[in-house]
Amino acid sequence: MANIAVLSLNPALDVTYKVQKLVDDEKIHSFETRFDPGGNGINVARAFKRLKVKASTCCVLAGKIGALISDILTNELDDPHFIWEEGETRINCVIQQSDPVSQYEINGMGPSMGFSVLDKLENDLYVYSK
Repeated sequence: MANIAVLSLNPALDVTYKVQKLVDDEKIHSFETRFDPGGNGINVARAFKRLKVKASTCCVLAGKIGALISDILTNELDDPHFIWEEGETRINCVIQQSDPVSQYEINGMGPSMGFSVLDKLENDLYVYSK
């Protein structure tokens, strides 16, 4: 069986707040909050894990948010590998409102990738997909 390498170029920390109702110009409190690593590559890696298919996951991370994501993924995925970049990993926010039922999504911006990170990614993908 061939090895599988999953690439996660722009992962995020997905923060989900569940609230009763948003009110203009008022502070409201969530009744539930979740923090989950996210992004397409991470979701693909999770799907492989659920299917019991071993995959190496190469993630580009930055800053303190990236450190939190790496801590979580180290325990969650089979074979995670992290490439560090300057800046900060993006944060996405989802607000799920109960009354009326609706959802709001805000996607943050991640770090810019330099050529050294792209070179490292190319090498890692070659190594982990052999």
